[in-house]
Amino acid sequence: SSSGELRSFFGWNRAKHAIVEMAILASRVRYLPSSFILDEWSKLRTWVAKTGGPRELEAMELLQQFIQEHLDPNPSNECN
Repeated sequence: SSSGELRSFFGWNRAKHAIVEMAILASRVRYLPSSFILDEWSKLRTWVAKTGGPRELEAMELLQQFIQEHLDPNPSNECN
């Protein structure tokens, strides 16, 4: 018999959602002000540290590396 379940519910884990938000920020690293990205990153990093498991910590590390490599090194050129 079919239970109608498409996939298991993984719960309301802030770390998982923080990773999604970080991935969105990473995809917009060339368009958003560096200060905004760094502020959001700080908040989201805290959520991952408090509620994340090994997978979230690894994902955060990869996103952090990507953002650091692509973040504008000269924030004075930002448009507000």
